[in-house]
This record gives sequence, structure tokens and C-alpha cells, in this order.
Amino acid sequence: ADLTATWEKGVLTGASDGSYRTYTGSGPVTWNHDHSPLGICDMGGDVAEWFAGIRLYNGEIQVIPNANAMLASCDMSASSSEWKAILASDGSLVAPGTAGTLKYSEASNQIQTAAPTVKEAWQGGEYKSMAVASGVTIPELAKALILYPDEANGDYRGDFHGWNTSGERVGFCNSTWGSEANGGAFYLGLNDPRSDAYSSLGFRCAYSEEAKNA
Repeated sequence: ADLTATWEKGVLTGASDGSYRTYTGSGPVTWNHDHSPLGICDMGGDVAEWFAGIRLYNGEIQVIPNANAMLASCDMSASSSEWKAILASDGSLVAPGTAGTLKYSEASNQIQTAAPTVKEAWQGGEYKSMAVASGVTIPELAKALILYPDEANGDYRGDFHGWNTSGERVGFCNSTWGSEANGGAFYLGLNDPRSDAYSSLGFRCAYSEEAKNA
């Protein structure tokens, strides 16, 4: 069921692991992005989804540009040279570790350019109330990637952004059957190492004619 509309329900998969996962697309059309039968379903429920092409490394925000993360040939390994950081001054994509790139704070719900303290702990808060360090301007690219709200205190419900500034942390988005009020279409979690796996975390797959014929 949706937290804000408890009368809306999907069909449970009947999993024996204690989860409350529902079959993809089994909920009402209001669970689809455009409220139509052809809309993208389950953007705000069921399971959280691995978000390819975004990660943190010791707090620095890194992305793989040009939607290349959708390519089967894309190297998303920890040591890949395809990862780029975002320069705060103009949003250009630069080599990780370059001075002046966007980073998440280790102690508050904030984006900064100073290197954060490496801290093995969850940080973050509501997406709509994210802050920015003094003197830092957020480039449009970061807003387009939903790393920082386009509208301060906008209509982002209670969706959270959370992160961990220790080592590599890969992203997942949306919400899970257990995340309640803090999950949704604007949720972004950058807390987990790539080795994590649990019943409320999945992925969104796509049919590929190229892969079928390989």
C-alpha cells in the first residue's frame, strides 16, 4: 500500500523472506509516473532500485556521463576511468579528486566543495531542505541529476537523501515497502557498498534486442 493512500494496494509476491514486495505493475495506475496504464510503474514503492552511474567516493559525488551507464559495455567498476566528479563553478565533469568538486558533508544535510571528514555513519535529511556551504553555487547539472533540489522547500514530500562519506558508496533510489515516509521518487541513498544485498533492494531491468541476438 502507499503510505499516503493506504487503500491502494499491489499484489504481494508471497515471498517467504518476510518482505512485503509486490509484483511489478500490480498496483493502481496512480502508482505510475503519469497515472496512466502506460506510465512507468512503482517509482514510489515496492523495492528500492540500484541507481547505475552514480556513487560517492569519500564524500565526493561521482557520475558516469552521457547516460553511458545504460550501455552493456560501460565499465562501472570501482577503478573505472569513466567516473567523473562535478565541478561546482560551472558543472563541468572532471577527474575525481579535482579541487572544487561537489561533495556531501559528513555532519549535516549539505553539499560543499571542501573535502569532508571520512565518517562511517549515515548522514543526510529531507531532500527539500538540503543546504549548501557558504560560497558554493550549485550548478544546473546537479539539480538535473536530483542531487540538489531545484526548488528550495518544494513539493518533494518527505523524501530523503542519505549518504556515507567512508569509501565507495553506490546509489539506490525510490522507496521500499519498509521505508515509509522518507522514501519516494526523489529519494536517493548513497550509503551502501556495492556488495550489499537485501530483500527490499532490487533493480529496474530493460529489454535489449542487441543482447538477445549476441
